[in-house]
Amino acid sequence: MFNSNTYRYIPDFFVLFISLFLSLMINNNKNISLLLLFIIITLISIIFYKKQFIGRYLSKCIIVIISLFILIYGMNYNNYYVNNYGVAFFMFINIFILLEVCRPFKTNYDYITLIGIILMLITFNFSKWKVKNMKLIDADHKWIYLKTIALTILYAFSTCPLDGRRLKLLLVLYGPLLFPLNEYVIHRSILFGVGFLYSFCYDNPYFF
Repeated sequence: MFNSNTYRYIPDFFVLFISLFLSLMINNNKNISLLLLFIIITLISIIFYKKQFIGRYLSKCIIVIISLFILIYGMNYNNYYVNNYGVAFFMFINIFILLEVCRPFKTNYDYITLIGIILMLITFNFSKWKVKNMKLIDADHKWIYLKTIALTILYAFSTCPLDGRRLKLLLVLYGPLLFPLNEYVIHRSILFGVGFLYSFCYDNPYFF
């Protein structure tokens, strides 16, 4: 009933459940969010020391790291610039940078992905990404669903993701939809950040 390919996905689902639990708890507990920040800083320090984030994924890694720092800060302290501009800016840059990360576009699915990225960029409404304690004041449901569809095609079929990471990316993509969409920024950032770090730590036998 189960083969070796089935068992190799067990750690991915385990990390997903841990990440979902962290996302659930972090909303109401400042101490957990600060602990998470400490863990992320530790992992990032080790990763950069071991030079795991290289090549075309370096810029994506930097955006993820900065976004996590802003997330933890914004959940604990309300800042005018973070609430009104910070989240929108990094959300837009996070999509824009896919044009660099995913090139060259070679297959039909790559070009469909390119169209999806462009659609996400031109329909992005900066005024819809204002937050308070990292919760969206007026969540853009249509854009979030558009992003989910576009990234599903990108993660599942295009040549952009590294081999062996497609399922991880899809789990992280759909995980935030289990929560209210006004909390999308929190859960997407936590799941993507933890998943991003786990992907490089677990898959690389020379990490430690």
